[in-house]
Amino acid sequence: MKKGDIKTIELINGWGESYKVQARFLGAGAFAKAYEYENSVYAIVNHGQKHSDYSKEAVANFASGLNVPEIEVLGHTDSAIIYKMPLYQPLTVKNWKAWDNFKMLLKCWNQTSNNFRSGLDFNYAFLAKVQESALSDEIKESVESIISAGSNYGDNYRIEICKRNLAVDDKGNLILLDILFNADALKKNQK
Repeated sequence: MKKGDIKTIELINGWGESYKVQARFLGAGAFAKAYEYENSVYAIVNHGQKHSDYSKEAVANFASGLNVPEIEVLGHTDSAIIYKMPLYQPLTVKNWKAWDNFKMLLKCWNQTSNNFRSGLDFNYAFLAKVQESALSDEIKESVESIISAGSNYGDNYRIEICKRNLAVDDKGNLILLDILFNADALKKNQK
């Protein structure tokens, strides 16, 4: 399936009832497929796999801040968890403030990546770099909130900073869209 293709997907309403809609495919990651429907993004995360990733659930339930994505857990089907988010704008150089923040975050991440390769040690070393940086207090608090949310789900949840995992809201703020993932599940699912 390629970006822009229309596919029938199963969603869940507020009463836990499933229904089908025609949605536009936006892309896929290691654990989720994203679709656009009625100006919202629906992320469908397979949990029937041997090793699952609950990072969206962690952020939805435990993270908050100006730069944290708004994620709503809609419910579970037999094989997936369905999340709803606003349709954020892609991060581009045109959003100069968000782009500058991305570059500062990436610098912190690259400096940390040279020293650590696993779990909470990495996340908290990265957070220390972020706290020392010129990033805004709002971004610092949002990063800390997401790291804390991931730690509620285990020390195998790790931060990754790359352009594809970030977005921009309608006010030009950088959104830390998908920076948390289950490193152990990713390794095991790739085998």
